[in-house]
Amino acid sequence: MGKIRGLDSIRFVCALFVVIYHIGAAPIFGDSPDGLARVLTGLLREMFNGPAAVIVFFVISGFCIHYPHRNGAPVLLGAFYTRRLLRIGLPMLIVMWASEYAGVQREVMQHGIVWSLIAEIIYYLIYPLLLILQRRFGWQRLIVVAFAIAWSLALALPDSGTQAFETLAEPGDYAAYGSALNWLIGLPCWLLGCLLAERSDALPSTYTANIWFFRLGIIAASYAAVILRWHLPGVSISYPWSLNVFAILAYFWLRREIVFSRRHAPLASLEWAGTWSYSLYLTHLPCALIAGKVLATVGTGHAITDNLATLAAALLGAYLCFLVIERPAHRLAAGISARLRNRALGAQTGFVHSRL
Repeated sequence: MGKIRGLDSIRFVCALFVVIYHIGAAPIFGDSPDGLARVLTGLLREMFNGPAAVIVFFVISGFCIHYPHRNGAPVLLGAFYTRRLLRIGLPMLIVMWASEYAGVQREVMQHGIVWSLIAEIIYYLIYPLLLILQRRFGWQRLIVVAFAIAWSLALALPDSGTQAFETLAEPGDYAAYGSALNWLIGLPCWLLGCLLAERSDALPSTYTANIWFFRLGIIAASYAAVILRWHLPGVSISYPWSLNVFAILAYFWLRREIVFSRRHAPLASLEWAGTWSYSLYLTHLPCALIAGKVLATVGTGHAITDNLATLAAALLGAYLCFLVIERPAHRLAAGISARLRNRALGAQTGFVHSRL
């Protein structure tokens, strides 16, 4: 498939938002508990909405999975599953093992990172079935049904009930439903990506206009989700409600980005960083936790310096993970998948010839 420029850049920015969401933004306005500094610190902190960034990941993932099949190309199951599951699963298992060996609690990894990767794996597993249903009913109907299921779960299992699941998530979090149900909450977001891929060839060139309006608008929308979740007097709108609406806005924003990238080359540095954004997402928590332990012993005692050192450790650890784990896993998955694909195509060709 032809690579869509710009998506790697968006992945990296989203991964960076997740990292800063977890380690905290640098306290550039000081640590005063009162006054303007406190307000500015809060505004900066809430700008980095990690759960909203994960929703963008879901939409992009659905797009990338369906894009090669948007015009009816068949899914060769062996090749498809091998490529997708090895690529995401092998690095995940290695990093989880290494993190636990380094003393990072499994529950921390599950709540902060792994829940979304389990959801991704489930989407890969059911994609061939979704493709069959789409050809009968269309993506739009499937998306409507998926939204209905997600919001029915949020309604049937309100905040008071989510604590029954084995998770560190707080009531109202997007990941508060456990691995068995979280994927259903995020499914409509992923399907929106499939719909975007289906329609990508027909997107009008006029979508290049006002790109920064949409970029700033999507950040504002993620900020609004935080306000609805934490800062309304006497009420809280949980993330399964607000972030699934956010996914619709992300769909319209990404339409613009795809068209914009056809005429404007993205920054090469961001595209390069995007190639290891999965490693950044996967390893930033253990890297940050290990860096925190080191800084507690030898740190400068200066909050901004220690925060930036933690961020640097997360970036460095992620790139090393990419070189040592992710890229070899990607190449292994691609190689095995190509062999399985060629074998399947050869078998199909032989079958056709035998019928002639």
